[in-house]
Amino acid sequence: MIESYKILGIPIHAVQIADVVQIMNNWIKENSRGHTIVAANSHVVNEARRNTDYGKILRSADLVVADGMPLVLMGRMNGFPMKRRVYGP
Repeated sequence: MIESYKILGIPIHAVQIADVVQIMNNWIKENSRGHTIVAANSHVVNEARRNTDYGKILRSADLVVADGMPLVLMGRMNGFPMKRRVYGP
């Protein structure tokens, strides 16, 4: 299980780019299909609070990564040693 913290009810996985690559490699090795990765920033999380359907989509994603320094800072405040954001593109 991947550790996470919540911001406005949205789980943000406490991972870095190398972790994401490893997770994706594991999915490939397992021949696992149909995974969703969301690169979330403050706007994405705030929009999920306003739009409940969008929030459901985010909560159902396999991986929600912090693509914004405010989310990284929240991770640090929750005890995760996050060094930088996971740049989505």
